[in-house]
Formats: sequence, C-alpha cells, structure tokens
Amino acid sequence: SIDCRAHMNTADALLRARLRQAVEMHNVTRIGQCLEQLQGLGDREKALALRLDALVQCLDMDTALRILERTVDG
Repeated sequence: SIDCRAHMNTADALLRARLRQAVEMHNVTRIGQCLEQLQGLGDREKALALRLDALVQCLDMDTALRILERTVDG
C-alpha cells in the first residue's frame, strides 16, 4: 500500500542519513552496520553498498561521501 511505501522511503532516508553521518565521522564500524542494512533494501541499494564498502576498505571516505550524496535519496 501507499502507507507501506512511504514508511519504507522514510526508513531508507533515515538509514542513508545514518550512513552519511558515519562516513563523515570515519566510523568504520557504523558504516559497516549501515551498509549491511542497505544491502537488504534491493538490488540498486546492494550495488551502492558494495561500491561504498570498497571505498571504505581503502579509507577513501571523501569519494564515498560524494557518491552517497549523489544518490537519489542522498
């Protein structure tokens, strides 16, 4: 239903906000937790999570943040 979709969009936005904050703080543990949750949201989100994880493994937080900010729900 529409209400369910709106709730999922809100949950997705909150997750992305937590992820963005974790990247800004360079908190690798929280980033990993957020990326695990992001992977469960669908194929597009899983691809984003895998790309961000590769950047985080290289400690390239600036690029990870730029990519995250360019996503639709940013």
